[in-house]
Amino acid sequence: MKTYLYHFALSLFILTGCGQTSTDKPVVSPNSLQDTSAVKLATVGMTDLRNARTLKELICQDWDNEEDALDAEDMPANSTLEIQYRSYCFFDDGTVVKDAREIPVVGTWELNEEQKPALINITFANGEKATEAVGGFGATRLLFAGKADKKKPSTFIARGFRHNENKNDPFYTENVWWMIKPSKPESDDAIKKRFAAYIHFFVLFYDEYANTHAKKVSFVGLPSCYDWYAGGIILQRTNKIQRKWIDCFYNEEQAMKAFRLADKLVSKKYDWGNKGDRWMSRSAGVLKQMEKNLETLTIE
Repeated sequence: MKTYLYHFALSLFILTGCGQTSTDKPVVSPNSLQDTSAVKLATVGMTDLRNARTLKELICQDWDNEEDALDAEDMPANSTLEIQYRSYCFFDDGTVVKDAREIPVVGTWELNEEQKPALINITFANGEKATEAVGGFGATRLLFAGKADKKKPSTFIARGFRHNENKNDPFYTENVWWMIKPSKPESDDAIKKRFAAYIHFFVLFYDEYANTHAKKVSFVGLPSCYDWYAGGIILQRTNKIQRKWIDCFYNEEQAMKAFRLADKLVSKKYDWGNKGDRWMSRSAGVLKQMEKNLETLTIE
């Protein structure tokens, strides 16, 4: 494995894939409510939902289970410990992604407001169905009322905005498919495509937090072969690769093909931008350069 040096600002630290560690800590934070007051969301292709008053207006955004998000606050950003992290991401084209930070399950949804309480009827791609009864809602909080087959009501939290174009939401159905294990072996081209989708997901992920001037960001539950730092991207050691990331591929052999691609990609030089820019914006910029460089790389 090679050792990689990235010059970020005044060379904040050395990133390696060989077992050395940085004195800088990974980014740690909750994924609950973030501050979007400092940005005009319309200028970055988003709709501010904080003044929305109807369920139909505000339902289409990314919702995290409040208890799970709070539990994640106490975890290191790069922890490999598996925790429950329930979520719903509703989109205005009628699609939904459930539990995107666990194993995403895609489907379609319909809102029935004629019923009291209002019902969200969901049909998943595997044929299973679910119904959530809305006990209360606001721009950043959504209460699902308990039913006979549930132990208790549950509260979900959001950041109070949605992307004007669904394709720009990292948790949109077309952006999370790479997390779902394929049912059969894939060709090298398909493995590269899956890996490229993984990089694109984090381009969108970083962009969202940068564009909304978020103070904190959480990577808990998201599969990766890189560790994410405030000012750096480090390739995991071969004996420390997340099992969750390996399981995004058909088997370990195919995952290691993608890992070697990740190795080649991270060894290239990158422009980390201006010292005065926010670290999330700088990291997003580097990921976009990585995405471009990936076009010329091949699976070995």
